[in-house]
Amino acid sequence: MNKVISTIAMCLVLVAPAFAGTLSYGGYLGTFSGNDSSATVAAALGIDESAVNFLANVDWPDTTNDGLSISDLTLNGDGEATSGEWAFAGVVDLIVIKAGSEFAIYHYDPAASAGLWDTSGVDNKGLSHISAYQIKPIPVPAAAWLMLSGIAGLGLMRRRK
Repeated sequence: MNKVISTIAMCLVLVAPAFAGTLSYGGYLGTFSGNDSSATVAAALGIDESAVNFLANVDWPDTTNDGLSISDLTLNGDGEATSGEWAFAGVVDLIVIKAGSEFAIYHYDPAASAGLWDTSGVDNKGLSHISAYQIKPIPVPAAAWLMLSGIAGLGLMRRRK
């Protein structure tokens, strides 16, 4: 049984690097009305605004701004961009696609520096802009103290028995 588990684990480890360079769509989190901002994205996700960090955006017809760029564009009959690739100089957790009166949020986990986008989540309208956001991590010291207090509590419970 141990050999089977070891073999499966080794196969997974060897196959994983083959997917490292592929572009993908982020996980679709939903479509929301209005314009995106740190506040509206945080509200849509149900998290505190201070946890969302705006990085950059590209307004169509521009294709690059502040380290964020869009390329390999597909245009509709009206000359509006409806899909393509995005790239950022750093890593992002969220990409927001704004088209028409709505915006769609896509989550990348782990964070990514490039991916694919399209406006199908926002009624296939032409791109207004694409924005990149980062979700700030939970501070480790607070999590560490919580974990240590839990372990200490378990130790005390065991000692009393």
